[in-house]
Amino acid sequence: MFILALASFFVTSSFAQDCDGKELTTALSEATPISSAQAYLDLAACDEALAKKHSGAAFEKILSGSEANKAAVTAVKLEQDAAVRTWLASIEPDERSRTIAYLGKACKEETALQTFFAKAHGDLGERFWEERWHRGLSDCRAEPIQKILVQAMKETNIKEDQSRFFTVLEIYARNLGNEAVPTIAALAKATDDQEHLTYMVNALADAANVGGAEGINPAAAKSAET
Repeated sequence: MFILALASFFVTSSFAQDCDGKELTTALSEATPISSAQAYLDLAACDEALAKKHSGAAFEKILSGSEANKAAVTAVKLEQDAAVRTWLASIEPDERSRTIAYLGKACKEETALQTFFAKAHGDLGERFWEERWHRGLSDCRAEPIQKILVQAMKETNIKEDQSRFFTVLEIYARNLGNEAVPTIAALAKATDDQEHLTYMVNALADAANVGGAEGINPAAAKSAET
């Protein structure tokens, strides 16, 4: 792994030294919607300042997809949050959901993405929930994200919006794991509604990470069983 990382470093460094920022800027401006994401990534690898300058124009025409997701992460790391958020608002809901899920998976390792989600929550308000940004937060176990979910659990009322409540509960449980179990248990004890209790039991399984890629969380599983 070290050798591969070292090789990648030298290839990237060589590209940054040998590339022509002006030429890549022209290539980005002339790129089709399909090729724009890769053109943006190439420019960012060569000259971050130029990539910042042209982020807005690039994301006006980038089509969603795997390369676009990578471009979005790069743009966020370059502090181009506004360009990415404007782009996300312009694409189809299912495409937006896939990109948010991609950003959410990278969020745990990238502080810039944690800030991106936190700022989106603060700026978008109700739209953050309506556009289902929270669906990308299951795996982003970082303090700013967990604060959002803890607060959401305090503010979301099951009687006012049952669908949202149980969606938030699922994300909250998966993210906080063992720390979520006492809250879920208290919710279960406070209701006699069989449908609600079913959701609570499911949330205990979510807290234990049943079916998750990382495997069962032993501490949460033990707490949930108790």
